[in-house]
Amino acid sequence: MQPKAPPTRERPGVGTGATRRSVVGTEASSLTLQPATDLIAARRRWAYRLIRRTTTPAPRYGSSSWLALPEGDPAKIASVVTAAESWARGGDDLEADLHQELVAAGLAHKQAEDAEYQARAETHRSEWSRRTPPGKSFTERRTEQLAAAEPRPGDFTGRGSA
Repeated sequence: MQPKAPPTRERPGVGTGATRRSVVGTEASSLTLQPATDLIAARRRWAYRLIRRTTTPAPRYGSSSWLALPEGDPAKIASVVTAAESWARGGDDLEADLHQELVAAGLAHKQAEDAEYQARAETHRSEWSRRTPPGKSFTERRTEQLAAAEPRPGDFTGRGSA
């Protein structure tokens, strides 16, 4: 009696167009999986071979001319394979496309946020520049403030001072 193989769970490969298998109860490092790029390349070669078999242009999948073709006609098969490959290619690049969309959305949000901040800062600057008395720079005003804060003759300097 042969030992029973461990149960497996199938999970669709996100963006790979392939199915990944994981064996329940085993170490993931002990499993060897074929890289997704190899599977995609193999699928594309297979599809290209089927599409090349037709001698006439393949009609659009589901069209009336496609329905009129006999079963097993290379053009009908090529139409089905072309439609399936178009769908699969969308899934092949899905993760990268979604990442690119998220990055673009984040950049657009940040640019809008920066523009709003700059507009508010300019409004604030223009309002405060109207309130500042003309003729004195910040340095001159600050020097006056520091001079006013220095101890004057006769000020109590605190207990225990000489």
